[in-house]
Parts: sequence; structure tokens; C-alpha cells
Amino acid sequence: MQHSIVSDFLVHRAGRHLPELGTPSATMIETAQELCKVYGGRLPSPPTTGSLAPIQTVRITVLELFAKEFETDIDDFLQRSQDQDASLAFRTGTSWDKLQGEAIKAWAAYSNHKSRKRNWRRPFEVLDNAAEKVMTSCAIEFLLELVPKGEYSSLLSGGLTLAYNHRENILELFDSLSEQAEQTKVNLQLYSHDKTLHAKSEELYMAVIDCVRHSTAWLDKASACEPFFQQSKYGSKWEDAKANLDNKVKEFEETVNMCMRREIHEIHEQAWKQAEGLERLINPVVATYFLCAGFVKDFPSLLASLLQAQQTHESRVTYTTNVIYTYQPAPAAPPPMAISAWDIGRSCLAIDYHARYPSPAQPFTQDPVYPAIGDLSSDMITATRHIPPYLEREKTGYLALTPRFTAWLRSPDCQFLILHENSPPSNSCLSTLSHLCAMISSTLRANDQSQAPISSLSTIPFFCGLHTSASSTFQGGLGLIRAITLQLLSTLPDTTVLSLPPSPNIPDLATLYSLLLSSHTDNELVSEAVHTTCLIFSLLLSNIPAGMIFILIDGAHWSGTQARKDDMAAVIQHLYQLVVELGRVKRGLVLKVLVTNPAPRQRREWDIPSVMEHVAVESDIGLETDLYMERVVVAGGFEDLVGDAVRNGVLGC
Repeated sequence: MQHSIVSDFLVHRAGRHLPELGTPSATMIETAQELCKVYGGRLPSPPTTGSLAPIQTVRITVLELFAKEFETDIDDFLQRSQDQDASLAFRTGTSWDKLQGEAIKAWAAYSNHKSRKRNWRRPFEVLDNAAEKVMTSCAIEFLLELVPKGEYSSLLSGGLTLAYNHRENILELFDSLSEQAEQTKVNLQLYSHDKTLHAKSEELYMAVIDCVRHSTAWLDKASACEPFFQQSKYGSKWEDAKANLDNKVKEFEETVNMCMRREIHEIHEQAWKQAEGLERLINPVVATYFLCAGFVKDFPSLLASLLQAQQTHESRVTYTTNVIYTYQPAPAAPPPMAISAWDIGRSCLAIDYHARYPSPAQPFTQDPVYPAIGDLSSDMITATRHIPPYLEREKTGYLALTPRFTAWLRSPDCQFLILHENSPPSNSCLSTLSHLCAMISSTLRANDQSQAPISSLSTIPFFCGLHTSASSTFQGGLGLIRAITLQLLSTLPDTTVLSLPPSPNIPDLATLYSLLLSSHTDNELVSEAVHTTCLIFSLLLSNIPAGMIFILIDGAHWSGTQARKDDMAAVIQHLYQLVVELGRVKRGLVLKVLVTNPAPRQRREWDIPSVMEHVAVESDIGLETDLYMERVVVAGGFEDLVGDAVRNGVLGC
């Protein structure tokens, strides 16, 4: 900054604010030039010569002015009248309780001297029950609660005490405050935040004080005869004050009623919003139940179409076989091996429930299949009793109402669905989706009224989180396939015989027993045992006629550890291939698999496509394999519903 620029700045701009800078000396210009270089082309603000006094705004309200004026008038009256009793009454009447005591004594004294009442003082005639009404006055209690404490309440109590002590002339004054109200304190708590009510209470306060001020004229001994000779003139101000008091009491009561009506209206609106919100929150859960129950109700007609598909498939297979036999006779095959399905369950699948491990040739004293299935059934009861938080439970309802989930449940085609839940970390072995799986399974089972020897509608749930300990019978992928195979076995009659084609992939009963027994101690045999049990599961499926089977696998991430992930992946992939194959051949048996909460790494390692293959659904919706609960909830506008519920105090666990 050049020398001329600095001087011009001081003269023309800085001089407007500080006159001493308007005529700078050479030294000042030189100093400013140096400061300009130090501050990079800028000049700092000059220091202030002294501290600035804070600006204070004094806001005097009408109530404050009125209180000061009233106190001045009362002081003038007390000095003029020299009435010690009046001074004592006004100076010491600072509490509402004391005021009530004075009023009771005043009313008792006046009741004993009713004969002193004079008809020629009709404008100031005292009503017999005035004091009693004042004692229960809603307006006075409102005033003592709403007006500022301290000076204002002291003026009110002192003025009223003064009036009560001179009861014969002044009690009529407060007849306007004789309205009674119950639950005054409750009303005060409800309405004390209302600004309009505060304003009306101040106006009523001033009206009462104004009446007290004008009534003190009757206590002036020097003008004791004026009321008799100059009634119209002398009482005019008092009558005006009383009329004003009547108006203020009426306005105050209307304001209280308005507050009450508004409060009732707000409560009604809140109750309506809460009821509407609860209905929206409850509807998803109710809708989930009716979705399952409605599916069971419509299942007979669906089963008829499945039976027709089975007959069509059998005729097609017979025709194809006849053609092959006619034109290309098939080579003679070795006779198949017949094994009882329940023998496999007794000897191999329920191996852990033997009191001892006899050889397959020895007869069993107790069928181990039933206690094994009983333990799996108790898992269902445990999952049913697991009640997630309220909001999480409702999210499952929104999830169940999505077109993709509805298609999985109601479609006549085989379906494979993976549900993901983004819930906060928890130590519980069950999750929100566990509740959904238990609800679906229990609803389908409870409503299934099929009397067929082989149930045409079966649900097979398995909760991985309940089988995580090392001592668990059904842990990992091997435990999963054994558990669902046992439950599938329970849907077959005891006389069911499996025709096992001679194949090196399917061992005989003794070999299978030894294989499963060794797999508990030798990890190298686990994968072979998983493969064998998956084949047995497939054989059981092949012996089930037309119908529908739901397999619900909850909490897959519990079997996602390094030691269990490979076997779990093998079982899930096998189930997916069964879904695809049964969907392709369409022989009347529909398999639907639901897997919940796999770990992201598990989901990638399963190598299951994100879109269903070889499945025809009579709908225009996508056939995605994965369904994310949080995405569905957000897309359904559930976040806004949650905010309203929290603000209205409705939500909880």
C-alpha cells in the first residue's frame, strides 16, 4: 500500500468513525504504513479508549405499572387514615392460607351480626354466602398460581385481607369470583403453559386489585358520611371497577374453557394418531398371520393342481419308458436294494439318542427317532417364545407383505429365498427373523387339516442358533441335514420302503451307520457323511407324492465358522439344486426353502445365483433370491411411522 493510499484511507474512511484519524500527522501516517506492511495490506482496528457500557433495555409491563400504582395508592390511604388495623392487615397478609383464615373469621363474625345490614346501602349490600364462595373460588386460586410470586401475590393477599377485615362494606365486591371448579390444580398444570391464559390472569389480577383500591375509600373515616349523601357520585368508580371485574372474570372463565376444549381436541388428535399408528403397526403382523392362514385355506385347490401335475408327470414317464422299451430295450439292471426309511432314521440319523451303540442287526429297545424329533420340536417352542422388540417385530410384518415373500409362500412353483436382517448386535441365539420363521411354521401347522396318511403340507424348521455348542447333536451342516431329514422322515408312515439303486455313492445300512458314527470323532469323514445324508434326504423326497414342503433354516451365520462353513455350504447348495430340479420336472411336489441371516462371506461362498433359475411364476415381479428386510422397510415408509410413534410415546418393547 502506497503512502498516498494510507493517508487517503485515514482521512476519508477512518476519519468518519474516529475524528482524530481524519487529520493524521506524519508520524501517524508512517506508523500506519508500517502496520499495513505487517498485516499484509490491511490496517488493524484502533484500540478502544475505554470499556463500553452495556446497553440495557428495561421492559416495564402493564402489570408492573399497575402494581406500583396500587401500592402507592394503598400507602397514601394508610398514611391518610392512620388505621393501624388496616396497616397490619395489609402489611402482614402475604399468604393465601392466612387470607383464607382471615376470610373464615370474617364470615363467622359477619354471620353473627346480620342485623347490621342496611337496605339504604343496597349498592354495597353483602350477600350471605359471598365469603363462602370466595373461599372455593377457582379464579383466586388460578391467580395465585399464574401471577408472578413475591410482590404480586403479597399485594393480592394483603389487599384481600384488608377487604375481609372490613367485611361489612366490601364483601359484595368479590361475588363475581364465586364460580367454583373442581380439580383446580390439575387444570393449572394442564393450562399453565398457555400465553392467552397468562394474559387473562394478569387482567383479572388487576381488576381485583382495582376493586380493592376503590373499596378502601369506604374505610376512610374522614368521608364516612359521603356514601349516604352522595351514593351515585361517590360509588361510581367502585361500580365501574366492579363491572370491569365482572367482565374480566367472564373473559378469564372463557379462556379456561377454551384451554380445556383445545386440550381435549389435542388429546383427541393424539389419540387418533396413536390409534392410526397402532393400526398401521399391528396390521403387518395380523396380515402375516392371515397370509399364512389364507394360504392354508386355499391349499386344497392348489393341491388339486399339484395332483394333476403328478399324474401328468407319471403318464409322461410311463410313455417315455414304453417308447424306450419298444425301440431301445434297456439293459438288465441289478435288482434295487429295499431299505425301510425308518430303519435309516433309527440306525443312523438318530444315532446320538441310543442308550448305547448297538450294531444294526441288534433290535432296539426304544425307538430313538421320537426323542430326536421331540428335541427339534422343542426348538420350535423356544423360537415361538422369543419375542423381539416391538418395532423389529413389526418390520417382519412389512417384510412378509412384500410381493417377493408372498410369491415364495403362495406360488405353486418351487422357490428358494434368502432373507437378510440388519439388526443391531445381540447375544441372543435367536433373531427377529427367528420369530417370523416360528410364526410361519406354527401357523401352517395349526391350520393344516389334512387327513392324508402322508401330509401334503409340511413345514420343517431348523434354528441354527440353538445348536452351536460342541455337545449339540445337530451342529453345523451335518446336523442341519440330519435334522431336516429326520423331520421329513416323521411325515412318512413307518412302513415306507426306500428303493435304493445299487450305486457306489449310496452305502448299505451298516456302512452308513459306521460312517455317521465315525464322523463325530473324525472330521475328515464329516463331508462324506454330509454327502450321504443329502442323498438320503433326496431319496425321501422321491417317495413323497404331490404336496408342498417348506424348509425354514434360521440363523445360517451361526454355522459360518471356519470349521463348519464348508459343510453348511454343501447342504445349502444341495437344497438349492433340489429346488431347481423339482421346479424343472414338475411332478407335483413343491419344495420351498427359506434361509435367514447368512454372513456376507457365506452368501458369496454358496455360489447361488441372485435370480432364481428354471422357475415360472405367474407374476411380473422379479425372482430375486435375496430379500433385505431393512430395504423393504425403508421403501415402505416405515421410518416416518417410527418417528411419529416415538414422539407420541407409544413405542416400547
